[in-house]
Amino acid sequence: MFNKQFLLTLDQVPTQINWSTRQIGNYHLQTHPELTVAEKKSNGYHLILLGYWYDYRNPHFSDQQITDNIKVDGSFEDLAEQMSYFSGVHLVLWSTPDKFFVVPDFSALAEAYMLKRNDEVIAVAASPEILNLVEPIEIDTTHPFYSTEQFNARMLWIGTSTSYKNVFRLRPNHLINLGTGQIERFYPCKKLRKLSLDEAAKIVAALLPNLLKAVFNRQEKIMIGLTAGWDSRLLLAACQDIRDKAIFFIDISTLEKQDAEISERLAVKLDLTFCKIRFSSAFKNKLEIADFDSPYILPNTKLSLKAFDRFMGCYKTLTGTVSELARNEFARIKNINGNKLNELARFPENKFVTSQFQNWHDKNKQLFESSGYHVLDMFYWEEVLGKVSKLVTDANCINRSMLPILNCRYLMESLLATDEKYREKEYHILYTEAIKIMWPEALTVPINPSIKKTTIRIMQRIGIYGLYRNVFTTGIFNLKKIKK
Repeated sequence: MFNKQFLLTLDQVPTQINWSTRQIGNYHLQTHPELTVAEKKSNGYHLILLGYWYDYRNPHFSDQQITDNIKVDGSFEDLAEQMSYFSGVHLVLWSTPDKFFVVPDFSALAEAYMLKRNDEVIAVAASPEILNLVEPIEIDTTHPFYSTEQFNARMLWIGTSTSYKNVFRLRPNHLINLGTGQIERFYPCKKLRKLSLDEAAKIVAALLPNLLKAVFNRQEKIMIGLTAGWDSRLLLAACQDIRDKAIFFIDISTLEKQDAEISERLAVKLDLTFCKIRFSSAFKNKLEIADFDSPYILPNTKLSLKAFDRFMGCYKTLTGTVSELARNEFARIKNINGNKLNELARFPENKFVTSQFQNWHDKNKQLFESSGYHVLDMFYWEEVLGKVSKLVTDANCINRSMLPILNCRYLMESLLATDEKYREKEYHILYTEAIKIMWPEALTVPINPSIKKTTIRIMQRIGIYGLYRNVFTTGIFNLKKIKK
């Protein structure tokens, strides 16, 4: 129950679960036995890591060694700068002589929810359900959005709100200030430096392979998703030196036929250990593998069925998810407003969602632009990536370990620091250059060769894809209610 989760409470909670307990500031922290915890104290400052992180500069470091290497008794800006070089799925609890913050990883993949009583935070936990151990939480059945079928179909919360009364969620680029009881923005905090195509490609090519080595140094059994897409190919290219240690796979229950065909070609051409697997539709937590003569196993690859014994608990799964942030996912739609953001997030015509997105836009637009970020990139980062954190949490609940390896602020900053023309969704010049440095043979098989994506690629090359997105995606023709 509550696998790899935590509970932080202001008042001592009767122990209802056999978890470790420790004190930080005025709060009591309880952690699941399988949740990694590392900590450091210095001069009245106390830092606790919940989850795990990897440092590409020190790929042989453990979680505790990375934590020991952090200067914890400085300013928050210093701490945030140090954390920017780490990948992983983690939360940091940081207590100073007069402050106490809960700080997420780059994409807030390690979820955190706070329960408030009046203006005071009485608990923070990895899921809303575990807050019931503190006091019963109630679903808001009268909410203008969370009581609708539109919400129930996707179960995605908007902003810091949730469908529970007095429960709020932590988003990327924000922290929980337990002193003020507020969720506060801490990023962007400085102007994004500009990088040339060559500079950024070299950073990616140096950083990403070392991140993978850091993971392999700690985890013996690794599975890496392999599809026809850009994110998958970038991750594959970083695997050249460690490809013999990993199992590459494709889940044929969710992806298109071309993904299976392209991944097979890559596996054979690059001599990868590879398999096709099919997760059951019920929670996708059952692995089905037939005999060697089934279509799920490539007969000319090196995989043995024995490798899948106790699959769910043994393998860490690496994905290229999060990379979409640096691929102009929404193109460059003009005249952004709450209605258009609502349409991009696929919650059209809901007044509550529209007002939330409009407020987010109006409050942050000037900060983003002055810091060198595009509003649409930040929107994808802070609002759309929330679905990935839910996947990571759900995976933990069924004892699967899922790591979007590109979840590193310095890495993604380096990508976003290049000219937009080098990182189009289906015509990604920056990724191409990084792959050429890491493993050029990974480009000898086509990337996303479908008719639809080839069409998008051509439109991006000749510079009309942005116009298409402006006209059709935001509803000028097909959704008349969207305002220009």
